[in-house]
Amino acid sequence: MKTFDDVITSIGEFGMYQKRLYAICVIPQLLTACLTLITVFTLNEHHHRCQIIDDSVNTTIDFPTWHYGDNSSYVVEASKCHISSFNGTGNVTSKTECTAWVYSAEEMSKTPISDFDLVCDNVVLRSHATMAFFGGTLVGVILAGILGDVVGRKPVMSIGVLALTTASMACVWSYNYTMFLVTRFLTGMSTLMVFAPCMVIPIEMVGPSSRVFVGIIIELFWCAGEVILCGLAYFVRDWRILQLTIAVPCTLLLSYIIIVPESPRWLLLVGRRKQAMRILRKIAKVNGTTLTGEVTDVGRVNASLRDVLVILRTPKLVLRWTIISFIWFTISLSYYGLILNAGRIGGNIYLNFLVSAIVEALGYSSCLVINDRYGRKVMNCGSLVLTGVACLSTILPAQLADDSLSWITITLSMIGKFGVSAAFGNIFIYTSELFPTSSRSFILSSSNIFARVGSLVSPYIADLSLLVDSMFGKALPLIIFGCLGLSAGLISLVLPETLNASLPDTIHDIMSTDTRTVKREWPGYNDRGDTLDIPLQLSTYSKRRSY
Repeated sequence: MKTFDDVITSIGEFGMYQKRLYAICVIPQLLTACLTLITVFTLNEHHHRCQIIDDSVNTTIDFPTWHYGDNSSYVVEASKCHISSFNGTGNVTSKTECTAWVYSAEEMSKTPISDFDLVCDNVVLRSHATMAFFGGTLVGVILAGILGDVVGRKPVMSIGVLALTTASMACVWSYNYTMFLVTRFLTGMSTLMVFAPCMVIPIEMVGPSSRVFVGIIIELFWCAGEVILCGLAYFVRDWRILQLTIAVPCTLLLSYIIIVPESPRWLLLVGRRKQAMRILRKIAKVNGTTLTGEVTDVGRVNASLRDVLVILRTPKLVLRWTIISFIWFTISLSYYGLILNAGRIGGNIYLNFLVSAIVEALGYSSCLVINDRYGRKVMNCGSLVLTGVACLSTILPAQLADDSLSWITITLSMIGKFGVSAAFGNIFIYTSELFPTSSRSFILSSSNIFARVGSLVSPYIADLSLLVDSMFGKALPLIIFGCLGLSAGLISLVLPETLNASLPDTIHDIMSTDTRTVKREWPGYNDRGDTLDIPLQLSTYSKRRSY
């Protein structure tokens, strides 16, 4: 019998067809990176102070700023949120909350903060705006998970590119905070509906030896998107123009509705064999090879819900799912938290962000070396432990409470970013290999739900540095990221290794160590609904000890 991997190997594991498709699928990563992380600059601390009568200072914001009366008999102090009046003896005669502000143009000339006055009592609205985007990604993950297994990967992507183009454009013309919030939510939702299929389709269309390369290089394009964003933000200081600059290229993604094919692996699993074989023949033709015969051992999956219920009845798979979900939560929270915290640990935000992007690229690149040599498990555990140790080490400079040592905090933060980026590059591949095609989209989406919950929490963790105004306050978010990273790294030791394993198509592939094990763990069921009374053919994957 021919497995899908056998067919892909025979017609080209990563031939010309897959390379062309891959080149197309990595482009959205540039745009989604920019749209996801744009708030690092647009919602970063925008220096301000209260506006006072006859105030002509619009670009230099000094604290406190003094304004004298005509006869110097009184003094007015304009701080960030209050205007205080003093008499000639220096006593406060009045103190009022200001209703208008002057904003610095040192980093950004205009931001949502200055347009919608997200300062003082409204400062928490910044975190809400970031949370709205990540809330959208949470909804996008759920939709992608449900629709991805039911109607296919391509329809999800098609809906996503339509929504992404519309929402990112509409955000430019946000006339109030509510519209800004809604458009950011819709942008977040659609980025995941584009991002997920553009990763899944190439991974499901290449052979095992190319899977790591495909999974990691696409992450490097995310880093390239970060570098592009940093350059754009440096030269374009008006947030609306910056948003428009990123939104316009999204219109090019509309062509994907026509040019990107459905995953043939998924088509086979839902019984659409003719369509799948047509795509496989096209792959063979472009690759200069010949497709002989058909795939015969991929069972038809009528409902992925059945497989999910089986997973929930199997303690080993439930444990695996739980651990993976916690790891996704930790990685996402730490990853986005470290990025959002880049402008609050000292130094120049543009330089910090650029270095962070380079460090992230190095983290992903390390996966190419370590993954195929030492395995996914070693990569996952080692990178998370490195993140934990580096972030927890920021306690030392924080204890010294010396601003001149902020470079140590920045360095440790970058080491943590390296570790969590390596973990991010590895976890998608690792999760894909731990679960079967019949429920892979659902498992990835459910794990992504926990990741999105982590990203929802991340802006509030990062903003702790604003609430605790000290060196320890700057280190507090990093300490939280460190504790989570260390815990996730150690608990991941329970998971099995999947190096050089065949990508499992059904739960049957995972559980079929032998007939006795299948009947004990999975009574009366296989991928076709038959009883399992005869020995089952073992795949490379199913020979490995798993939990």
